[in-house]
Amino acid sequence: HSYDASPFTQRALKLLAIKGLEWRSVTTPMMPPKDDLLALTGGYRGTPVLQIGADVYIDSQRIAAELEARLPQPTYFPGGNAGLALAGVKWADAFFRAGLHCAIAVTSSAWPPEFLRDRQALFPDIDFAGCDAEHARAQLRAHAAFVEEQLADGRAFLEGDAVGLWD
Repeated sequence: HSYDASPFTQRALKLLAIKGLEWRSVTTPMMPPKDDLLALTGGYRGTPVLQIGADVYIDSQRIAAELEARLPQPTYFPGGNAGLALAGVKWADAFFRAGLHCAIAVTSSAWPPEFLRDRQALFPDIDFAGCDAEHARAQLRAHAAFVEEQLADGRAFLEGDAVGLWD
């Protein structure tokens, strides 16, 4: 259950691809009302949501844990260090937040009012009016420089030769 513009949906799709899994999608709206999704999840409006039969998994990290438990190979942890990969996911979330702050600072003044209100409700910890574009760009560049440095030795993926969770 997802919508394509969600970066977390894109993460879940990559998780499915790493495992080579077949899947079907239920497209949910980007903004409320999301009555079917809320009924399925007990009130959680975020995406993606993985449903396997009657079991429902929310949050891309929880989805990854369930998929890894059900199908350990190929693993999301090719370097053998699950803790480092899970920390990498938290780092990737910070990378996303830097991009989000940049997008808010640069483009939110052109957003339709209903979309702006929805995003403000979704991210109540962000001061939409006070997002500093230069600071956000600096953070975004710092995160991108880390990725560039990690791949500078010619490796194909962040942990080495095999794709993993934080790729």
